[in-house]
Amino acid sequence: MRTKTKYFVVEPRGAVALVTIYHPPRNFLRTGMLHELNDLLDEWEREGVRAVVITGGVKDYFIAHADLQLVRDAEPSHPKAYQSLRFWHQTLTRLGTCAPVIIAAINGQALGGGCEFALACDFRFMARGPKKIGLIEVQLGIMPGAGGTQRMARLLGPAKALELILEGKALTADEAERVGLVHRALDPDRLLPESLAYAEKLARWSPVAVRNIKRAIHEGLEMPLAQGLELETACFYETMTTEVAKKTLEAGIRAYAEGREPVFE
Repeated sequence: MRTKTKYFVVEPRGAVALVTIYHPPRNFLRTGMLHELNDLLDEWEREGVRAVVITGGVKDYFIAHADLQLVRDAEPSHPKAYQSLRFWHQTLTRLGTCAPVIIAAINGQALGGGCEFALACDFRFMARGPKKIGLIEVQLGIMPGAGGTQRMARLLGPAKALELILEGKALTADEAERVGLVHRALDPDRLLPESLAYAEKLARWSPVAVRNIKRAIHEGLEMPLAQGLELETACFYETMTTEVAKKTLEAGIRAYAEGREPVFE
């Protein structure tokens, strides 16, 4: 059943959820939005949602940027400044560690906090057009504060991240695809259909395997290689030994032997 919160419209489509951000006039990113997102992540994990597509519901905006009032409140003297930033970091990190695959279908401006939100998703598809994506905070005399420096450097490498962040450079969809900031640049009328089709494709795989792959990659990046290999080993054996994993593994092997697509319950 389609549900609406203050900031989101959620439309279940089988194992996939289409989530539309609706916060006129420009879909500013706010702490309240992230509280709702946290609750939705809990719900999706309880209900076994396997893939989520997140897009903007305000014309020309995915998430324009963070609410500038929050930026003003981020001064160290503000009593809730550090607590608020830590909550933003924790919630955005959950996008990479939660069970469902998270796809950002970027259909408009995604600057500053909007870019940081997209960077925290597993995949980024972006519509071609005049609207851009990037971390432009240096133009305001500040810097990214919701994980942008860390995620962009890990994604693009430190040299390219320094270039884009220190120049305060925003990119079109095609430019972003060329440097690897987004996975696909698409014509606007193809953005949602292709994002949903990709979500449905990934939703067919074993949820145990998907979650452990996400964990091994996202957490392993923070570790030395030897420690990362230990994490991969632990994740591998979890996919092999849990009761759910045994069933999905058996289903996958049987489907492979029979030459058909597997169906995982």
